[in-house]
Amino acid sequence: MITPDHISTNDSVSTSVDSDQAAHRSGSRLTYVSTKSKLMLISVLITAAIVYLVLIRPYSFGSYHDDGMYAVLAKSLASGEGYRVISLPQEPNQTKSPPLYPILLSLLWRVFPNFPQNVPLLMLLSIAASIGFLAMSWRYLTAHGYVSLGQASLVITVAALNWRTILLSTGIYSEMLYALLSVVALCLAEGPEKKNGRLLNSAGLGAVMGLAFLARSSAIALPVAFVFYCVIQRQWRRILIPVSVCGIFVGSWLLWGYLHRPPADSVNAGYYESYLSTLGQVFGGTPGRSISSILLSILRLIATNAIGLVVVTIPVICLGLSFGTQGLPGFVFGIGVCLFIMTLMLTIAGFFRFRETGFRMLHAYVAVYILIHVFWPYAAYDRFLMPLLPWFLLFLVIETSRLFTAARNKLASGEISKKTGSLVIGAALLLLTGLIAYNIVTGIRMLHDSAKAKVRFEEDQEAIHWLSANASASDVVICYRDPTYYLYTGLKTIRSISAREGGLTEDSAGSPDEQVRIIFRIIKESSARYFVSTATDYEQEDQAELKRDALRALIEQNPDQFVSVFESASDGSRIYQVKN
Repeated sequence: MITPDHISTNDSVSTSVDSDQAAHRSGSRLTYVSTKSKLMLISVLITAAIVYLVLIRPYSFGSYHDDGMYAVLAKSLASGEGYRVISLPQEPNQTKSPPLYPILLSLLWRVFPNFPQNVPLLMLLSIAASIGFLAMSWRYLTAHGYVSLGQASLVITVAALNWRTILLSTGIYSEMLYALLSVVALCLAEGPEKKNGRLLNSAGLGAVMGLAFLARSSAIALPVAFVFYCVIQRQWRRILIPVSVCGIFVGSWLLWGYLHRPPADSVNAGYYESYLSTLGQVFGGTPGRSISSILLSILRLIATNAIGLVVVTIPVICLGLSFGTQGLPGFVFGIGVCLFIMTLMLTIAGFFRFRETGFRMLHAYVAVYILIHVFWPYAAYDRFLMPLLPWFLLFLVIETSRLFTAARNKLASGEISKKTGSLVIGAALLLLTGLIAYNIVTGIRMLHDSAKAKVRFEEDQEAIHWLSANASASDVVICYRDPTYYLYTGLKTIRSISAREGGLTEDSAGSPDEQVRIIFRIIKESSARYFVSTATDYEQEDQAELKRDALRALIEQNPDQFVSVFESASDGSRIYQVKN
């Protein structure tokens, strides 16, 4: 006979067993999902690494000028000449670019000192930093609960295959090293404090933020954002140790810059002067400027950077667009503008979603980073925002997912108006997804073909061979890609345009004719012997074709000062002997 007590006991045991089995199944499912997501991440990283390795193009070296400058600094450190721009005639100390990335390059240069054979090896450092950045970004997003595992994998995939990411990952640029250090700092800043290792964790955070600053000056946003975040969270005691340790790195670099500041100004001081000096040119400039003129320069800087960075560049890099729109049919351009605006609105909305989910360290970092670069003299272009690409994609994915869920719910309702609206939203999201996928494919194809880079390389090589055979060791050469020419020839070189041209300074305010005429001052300051002109000069500048035309006119108007001594077979490059 079974008593009620027996029934109760058996039911309890049965319920317990069922609960254990359910928990076991749930745990198994979580383990399966976690394993599946990690395998997906590994697949993405392997795919990205293969794409980066395939797209390494040594002949593209020197395209952005910065890669040539980093190689010059690496050679200077490796050869024991100090942290100097040894390609320039005066060999000034470098006080603009922090030294961490050139130091790492110099270690590789010491092992493989033969240039240009060591260029692919130097490029591998960027690939390694990129893979580390992508892996740490995935961990940061998932470990701190920003998005689901699938959404994090989507963010990392799109960021990894963005053509600008590929370009920075296969070149000699400091962005990816900085990006890796920045996400490590974010992980440490937002991670839980362990009582036993609180001092070590805080010091580690400060050291990583300091190293990030020694990779790129933009990293000053990290300690500022950390202080802002701690104040918002009322975590006052967390501030002291990380900021103090980071301050040692920042203070050391600023002290170096002050003690080794250039003794005199020059046209190409933008190579090596500190950003504070460049800001002085923006805010002060020539003596005797009126207060209204200075205020106008400041407002122009802020407006240009704010529009260029937020309104233009964020959608551009998220969608993987280039800045050219020539040749597009009207209706395609119109659809593209709509998707552009939609991307901007969704990304901004995703950022401000913290009003519902809580203010996080990532929000503080992105806001402070953009705010600082609004006042940065060289900030209004895409490379400055590329270390933030995964975070912009995160905001975009968050809002796109919410929009997709809302459209699906409306479609399930019985009202025709709601179904129509959901179909419109779904079509827009489909077009947005298709545009990103299309730009990924075309971007990779563009980098793989790179016919323009090959033409540039061939034009430069013809001029380099002539200079190597005919110029004397003491001759100074003026050319647009001067670090590259120095590394190939060993001759002192200087750029054929003001090194402040990329910034919003007085040097960049004139017409193309006025900007090109500055070459006379360059000749005077450097006592140059040769001037090199190629068909791809000024390709990274605004109004490039107008400047090339102005340069040709300038040479034709001064035949006694510019005497032609070499012309390539394709007429792509010419060398003139300068008669002072």
